[in-house]
Amino acid sequence: MHAPTGDRPTVALPPRAAGGRGRLAATVLAGVTAIALLVAARVDAVPLLLPRLPAWDAVVAHEVGGNQDGIWRIMRGGIKYLLPPALLVLVAVCVRDLLARGRRRAAVVAVVVTLGAFGTVEAVKVGFAPSPDWVAEAASWHEMSGHVAAAAAAAVPVLVAVRRGHALVAALTAVVVAGVGVGVVLARWHTVADGVASLVMVTVWSLVASGVVRVVASGRASERGVAHRSARNRVGAAGAGVTVVGALALASVTPSGGAAAVGLIAAAVLLAGAALVAAAAALELGAALASLDGGPTAQEGTS
Repeated sequence: MHAPTGDRPTVALPPRAAGGRGRLAATVLAGVTAIALLVAARVDAVPLLLPRLPAWDAVVAHEVGGNQDGIWRIMRGGIKYLLPPALLVLVAVCVRDLLARGRRRAAVVAVVVTLGAFGTVEAVKVGFAPSPDWVAEAASWHEMSGHVAAAAAAAVPVLVAVRRGHALVAALTAVVVAGVGVGVVLARWHTVADGVASLVMVTVWSLVASGVVRVVASGRASERGVAHRSARNRVGAAGAGVTVVGALALASVTPSGGAAAVGLIAAAVLLAGAALVAAAAALELGAALASLDGGPTAQEGTS
């Protein structure tokens, strides 16, 4: 389309497609995910793998795990009995909201990612799904936390459906997921690495689904999903930073019984960082779905 400017016409350029930025963000998140996967696998022969992490897992589980008193007893009971039905209700509410807004494809994809991520974790735990040879001896790969996976997977439809306050909602979901991770460690059901491995699985499912959706929606308008993308960038950066801080803290202090409290705090930070990365991946999926099915635009909500 031409618009007169003086004596020479100019050509109005079409808006830039959303796929480029989405692919770049997905690549960055995939890199962070790969590093987190290596850490979770606990293969000490790999230099990147923080060889003290397995020792920290053992110390924390021995020194502070199995606590039966006070708030931790409430957490144990809540995680065991209240979390599953609460997550089912949360997912149902978010899916219903998406359907009411005419976003059927977003609802279907969100449910597929939620069930797929959780189902994969459970399949690996019971041995139905094979694990790569290079992590065949990593106990955490076979003992991933189903509770952490369920909480993180249930956050996917929440972050796909959210209309405003994206970064805040992502942060809140990360706090809840990290709390579940700490709870299962204190209950001696799992180690820290088990929780991180579950978060990695949910992150991978979100990123793979986002990549597929962006291929399908490659020609859609770039203004779709701006709020999701803006929040994704901030949450992803925060998640990477928090993960690095937690990992460095675990790597810099020698594991011992007296330092178990320090280890638990650092482990909680590591879980929170992994949860933020998973939330950023879910926001990336939300941005991709908004481009696909005409979901909320930048004007519908802000982050």
